[in-house]
Amino acid sequence: MMMNKFKFLLFFACSGGVLFLLLSNASGAGNAQGADRTGSPLGIGTCGSCHSGGNYLPVLNVAIVEGDQQVTRYIPGKQYQIKVTLEGKNNPREYGFQLTALAGANNQTAGIFGQAPSGFRQILLDNRRYIEQSTPSVTNSFVIPWTAPVSGSGSVRFYAAGLITNNSNGTGGDSPVHLTSPVILSESIASFISTIPELKGEVKIFPNPISSLLQIQANSLPVGKLNFQVLDVFGRICWEMENHTVEANLTLNIPASNWFPGVYYLKITDNKAIKTIAFVKN
Repeated sequence: MMMNKFKFLLFFACSGGVLFLLLSNASGAGNAQGADRTGSPLGIGTCGSCHSGGNYLPVLNVAIVEGDQQVTRYIPGKQYQIKVTLEGKNNPREYGFQLTALAGANNQTAGIFGQAPSGFRQILLDNRRYIEQSTPSVTNSFVIPWTAPVSGSGSVRFYAAGLITNNSNGTGGDSPVHLTSPVILSESIASFISTIPELKGEVKIFPNPISSLLQIQANSLPVGKLNFQVLDVFGRICWEMENHTVEANLTLNIPASNWFPGVYYLKITDNKAIKTIAFVKN
């Protein structure tokens, strides 16, 4: 049976001028080829490496928003939305894209993607996360929740490439498009400046990221009443404990298997000073 055009979308690998068709029951260059086609420094080209000939005059727009406002800076650990829009003229049939967010000199994944929109999925390529389509999409606008990375991550670079197709079961007559330069989100320098004194002592969280257990090792904390809290990025308390320390050193093991993946904060206070440490739950 002839499969739908989007069963092949972004499934083509070009080498030495020869086009190889990779059959699969799902779409996406990452899933079929193990390939980054976003145009990032880690990629092997874009959708335009194999698809061409369309007359859809494609436009790809990627914006990071908070509510109705587009942002150019992020607060570490805060949740935003990535809005992806593919626009085309002359009666396009279906749409798809691949997107990633990178930071640092080594181009590591920046932040955490939330649930992908219907017909899309999150995949892992070379320890970096991507969002790409898994089934045909007849709509052209998509929203992806995204939690900003921890403090000190620096600027985040969003790369994306898309395809507007005529659904003719071939690579001709399609219109590829990609961002000619990444969308850059700078880190807010003043994101965690506070007038409250910092609690004395050394506190370590390990491992980071955590999986099912949060381990806290604290040394040289003030002796007396201390309040420990773990909060998510919305400020909701996931765990809390009040401890009357009689020794300055302590170790805590906190079950974390029921927490959703994302960025969390450990907060320790004696009501006079506070210490806050960010960590990630996989």
